[in-house]
Amino acid sequence: MSDGVLDLLAGARWECAYTAPGLIAEPADLASGELTWLPAQVPGTGAGALREAGLDYLPAYANPDDYDWWFRCELAAAAPGRYLLSCQGLATVADAWLDDHPVLHSEAMFTPADRTLELGPAAATLSFRFCALTPLLSARRPRAAWKTRLMRSPGLRWWRTTLIGRMPGASREAAPVGLWRDVSLTPEQLRVTRRGVTTRLEAGVGIVAIDLELTSPEPISDVVVSVGSHTARAEVNGDRVTATLRIPGVALWWPAGYGPQPLYPVSVRVADRELAVGEVGFREIGVDTRDGGWGLIINGTRVFARGALWNPPDPVTLQADPSRLRALLTLARDAGLVMLRIPGTTVYPSNDFFDLCDELGLLIWQDLMIANLPPPDDDGFRQTLTAELRFVFGQLAGRPSLAVICGGSEVEQQAAMMGLSAERIEAALGILTRDVPALVDELLPSTPYVVSSPTGGYPPFRPDSGLTHYFGVGAYLRPLSDARRAGVRFASECLAFSNPPDQQSVDEFFGGAHAAGHNPLWKAGVPRDAGTSWDFEDVSQHYVGDLYGVNPHRLRFTEPDRALDLERAAVAEAIGATLAEWRRPGSSCDGALILSFNDMTAGAGWGLVDSKGRPKSVWYAVRRVCAPVAVLITDEGLGGLAIHVCNDTAAALPAVLEVELFANGAVSVGSGTRQLELAAHSASSVDAELVLGGFRDVAWSYRFGAAPHDVVVATLRSVDGDLLSQAVHLTTGRGRAVETELGLSATFFGDDENGWAVEVATRRFAQAVHLQIPGWMPQDSWFDLPPGSTRRIPLLGVGGSGAPMGEVAALNAIGSRSIGRRDAAGEMRS
Repeated sequence: MSDGVLDLLAGARWECAYTAPGLIAEPADLASGELTWLPAQVPGTGAGALREAGLDYLPAYANPDDYDWWFRCELAAAAPGRYLLSCQGLATVADAWLDDHPVLHSEAMFTPADRTLELGPAAATLSFRFCALTPLLSARRPRAAWKTRLMRSPGLRWWRTTLIGRMPGASREAAPVGLWRDVSLTPEQLRVTRRGVTTRLEAGVGIVAIDLELTSPEPISDVVVSVGSHTARAEVNGDRVTATLRIPGVALWWPAGYGPQPLYPVSVRVADRELAVGEVGFREIGVDTRDGGWGLIINGTRVFARGALWNPPDPVTLQADPSRLRALLTLARDAGLVMLRIPGTTVYPSNDFFDLCDELGLLIWQDLMIANLPPPDDDGFRQTLTAELRFVFGQLAGRPSLAVICGGSEVEQQAAMMGLSAERIEAALGILTRDVPALVDELLPSTPYVVSSPTGGYPPFRPDSGLTHYFGVGAYLRPLSDARRAGVRFASECLAFSNPPDQQSVDEFFGGAHAAGHNPLWKAGVPRDAGTSWDFEDVSQHYVGDLYGVNPHRLRFTEPDRALDLERAAVAEAIGATLAEWRRPGSSCDGALILSFNDMTAGAGWGLVDSKGRPKSVWYAVRRVCAPVAVLITDEGLGGLAIHVCNDTAAALPAVLEVELFANGAVSVGSGTRQLELAAHSASSVDAELVLGGFRDVAWSYRFGAAPHDVVVATLRSVDGDLLSQAVHLTTGRGRAVETELGLSATFFGDDENGWAVEVATRRFAQAVHLQIPGWMPQDSWFDLPPGSTRRIPLLGVGGSGAPMGEVAALNAIGSRSIGRRDAAGEMRS
């Protein structure tokens, strides 16, 4: 039973097996084959079953596309009658049988397949066969307008399937084959078979247009639609139900940090049966493309769309329970991100994912699952894609989190890099420039649509026009100053580094830092571009040398733990400094989507969090720079240091800005304060020397002798003295000598009932202070701590029990320190 409805597949025991392609044509032949059947989780995949059985070393796990896969389960005897077999996702070329009778065929991974079955009183077997994809990819097809090196086979462009497991270098997991979404077998009943809900605002009135298709064993009449507390009688025309509701004084939905996220439940009542249709929100969205830019306007407010690309938490089974989804998406929100991009190399997320994004205030940039492949100009392909998008867009309609629909990823870029003219590129993208925009206008009115990313101008990957994929800081090894020189307008993909996970994950995954580098297990988790002689660990280590003046390769020989710490610090600095440059007032940039938010594989992937969901050093750097209320510092050369203060929130904020200079990492040699009144949804800049009350050569630009100070601290406090944000600039560079005694210490406070925190203190400047507390996640880490200061950091339990234990360390300190604990009387205990 599910929600009171009988489901014959609820609790079913599934099993799966794989065979050579074409070896077994129908279920009757299964008994003649010597097959090894494995317990299978449904929804799930064949590779997931192999992994669960400890057989992930087999060729069938590495290349599931080379085999046919069979899934089957036994149906207990049930009342005879008509039942609906509903398959929400079959990957990819699938056939189904009830006993020996064929009942279903599907060739589209992203489109549901439903069939009505007549069941008798006897038990039966439901079987699915998923055909090997590899032989199908070799079929002769019309040649593409251009080739891409990113895919295993150019034939993939003809099949509606994911590219996970089919992109050498970027995706190292098994390709998904099987029943990857929910499957059910229920009696015929009232249900929503097509969802259409759109919202708009007119002079403060929310207007909801509802257009549904229902199926029912009985004639449909007397239908009432509800949105929140408002109801309306619907028009019924056969199985189609339509209604329009006007809701005065609706509350606006805002991205996280900019305001609240009110939602209105939608339902439809037919006679005495009520069906939930989802929730909607109200916001106005637009795009400012003046002067070649590209910026989102939400409810009349310009939004700096900082975000990241989202990956399926488990790329093997493509499953994520709601608690894990909530934990990851909460980490995204808490990192100050306001947008997640769903790349076209993966899969469309579940409704649970979009529900959480609506709730948490995370804008969604949704790619079509076309990615880097030139779409075929073919009627059959067009019909298949149209059916897919009608379903997907129906699930997205009315969701306030939906911000952008994007046709393809790098399709224009790859064509341009092959030398095609702008005219030839446009002609080759026909389905993305003609068919998809019409569907967006029909089903997702007012939703911004872009043909591809990057796009804008020619060539389409110019950073100073439209949308760009910016890897100047990153893969192209440009200095941090290139982030401004490039004139980026909106980086819809950027800042890809091999980001090492924290010490706990390194120990769990690889047994210690000694494995980092050229150990094959470590390298399996390091991304690389196909056809290159380098990987993204080489990129990260370049910035270790550039920022800290050390040879990371040599250091790995003698101090592998420190080599990893320097790499963690370097990627955090590079990403943090670039985001600060782009977020400052006066920047040409309106958005930056980091590649990526979460790793799919254990190791040093692109993600801000690792495959276990643990934040890396870069997550903490992003969290500080992207917080709704933040202070930032940029070096303006002979113009000194600019202090930037951002208040994204919907309320005005009185605050105090403090600037303090320290010499030799310890001695205060100058300070000043300024009272600020930060307007809602605003950002402003001030010269540091104006706050200090006079010229101090604060950036050490004029070089009148040795640097008068080496640490500059900008602190934003509330009028009550609470710390709101802090930024540190190191005048003489990030490379600092390691000291024997900084006076760095840390102490746990709290208890299991009221929560735990750690207070970190230092006598001298402590660089990149980081905490290792197994089972607990500190709310801040990898931060610079000014001389003579303390900071109290709340801890979040993530599997820990009892009192926390751990260590504190700094990049410029020798070794680490155990974190102490005070008892109820205030006495220190070990």
